[in-house]
Amino acid sequence: MTKFRVGDIRPNPFRDLARYPLDPVHVDRLRASIRSTGFWNTVVARKVDGVPELAFGHYRLEAARQEYGEDGRIPLNIEDLSDDQMLRMMAEENMEASRNAAESAHEVVRAVVLAYAEGRVALEEPPPNAPHSVLRVAPHFGRSVPGNESYPKLTYTVQTIAAYLGGTWSTNRVRNALSQLAAVEADDVSAGVFRGIGPRNAIDVVQAGHAAEREAQQAGMDEARAKEIGREVAGEVADGLRDGTISRYGSAGRQGSPEKMAVNALRRKAIEARVPPKPRPKRPPAAYKVAENLRDYIAQVFTRKYKKQGSYGELTEALIDNLGSLSLTQPLGPRGPNLELEIATALRALATQATAYADRIDGGKKEIAV
Repeated sequence: MTKFRVGDIRPNPFRDLARYPLDPVHVDRLRASIRSTGFWNTVVARKVDGVPELAFGHYRLEAARQEYGEDGRIPLNIEDLSDDQMLRMMAEENMEASRNAAESAHEVVRAVVLAYAEGRVALEEPPPNAPHSVLRVAPHFGRSVPGNESYPKLTYTVQTIAAYLGGTWSTNRVRNALSQLAAVEADDVSAGVFRGIGPRNAIDVVQAGHAAEREAQQAGMDEARAKEIGREVAGEVADGLRDGTISRYGSAGRQGSPEKMAVNALRRKAIEARVPPKPRPKRPPAAYKVAENLRDYIAQVFTRKYKKQGSYGELTEALIDNLGSLSLTQPLGPRGPNLELEIATALRALATQATAYADRIDGGKKEIAV
């Protein structure tokens, strides 16, 4: 076993430590372990151009860096590892953490999609009859198939990613990670919003952002401002989940889990602080209801239900006698199949005028009993 200078050891090429930094609390625990029992020689790496690259053990490397400094030397097990093996080992290292931290799952799924796009690993081809709604195209994460040269060459699905990672990675875990990565890619939520958030709460964060963006658009805000509000609300909900604000909103006595109700309450509060409420539609005067009922009744009488009771001419003459004046473009009397429609149209026009007069009478100031 060979010892290497800490400062010369590179991380796994599929780990993005700038985007997904190590947890300092866990690093501190390992520093204490190193002081107590030394650096365990169980870390596996490979050599690329003479430089060691870790397969796993990034927390131990960071703990050693902080304990020994860049010039300290630690033992590594050097093996001949392919890109595929390095990626799978990184996924295995993150598997347990991904059960409790959304970003751990994001890091693995993102690495697989990007490695697939770069041709560094291979995935199973989606079934030829797979609907477009389930297809994704690397290096993107959303459920869409851009019209470019990568389709169908770089298509993948939730199932093909899960199959690559193995049985310990469920399709639900992969699906949720892809949905959250897609939300970041679409700028619906800010990068880093999931830090310190569990997988279940990460779903709540994205839903809060989308709900806020949707309500902002419905309130007439432009797309850029609606997206900004979505990001702000998602961030506020995430902060509440991290700092314990959520616990001040729940109510165990109501239907549903207290935590879910607490999330919804904070989401509602955050949206209402940014999006003006929808104006309540003014209740129309009661006269409208009277006029509409009259219109519908007369139209029914002069079209279908009573058309066999007397001739059209007799009905129209009776109508004129009762209404005083009515202008019809067609002469009175049966003139073919369109006459009943013409009569109904004229009566509807008359009812519209009656509605206008009733509105002026009522004026919205005093309801008329119906």
